[in-house]
Amino acid sequence: MARAAIRLGETYGSDARHRSRTARSGHGSFVRLLSGTTMAQLLPIFLTVFLAELGDKTQLATVLFAAERQQNPFWVFAAAATALVASSAIAVTLGSAAQQQLADMPLKLIAGIGFMLIGAWTISCHFR
Repeated sequence: MARAAIRLGETYGSDARHRSRTARSGHGSFVRLLSGTTMAQLLPIFLTVFLAELGDKTQLATVLFAAERQQNPFWVFAAAATALVASSAIAVTLGSAAQQQLADMPLKLIAGIGFMLIGAWTISCHFR
């Protein structure tokens, strides 16, 4: 092998032998998927989603399921992680499909107003 390791986004050029090995091993699609993507691009996405999920209703529900001790903690983790992956896949699919329509909308403003309305509704339900 010409190189021992590759960096994310690096390609091998026209080495036909490597392309055939990569196609057989199934790693070619992964390398193409990461082509042009750097950790500097992925880190803000990770941090935003990670911080948004901290203390979220989903996390609190997961804590409660794990605290019940009726289920194995591994299976609680597996079910919660699978649910998060599935909901993220739906969000990415919808976001990609609606890209043209959403380009002209002030999404951060709309999301902020939506969160404020949900918060106000939650507070009003508490005092009823």
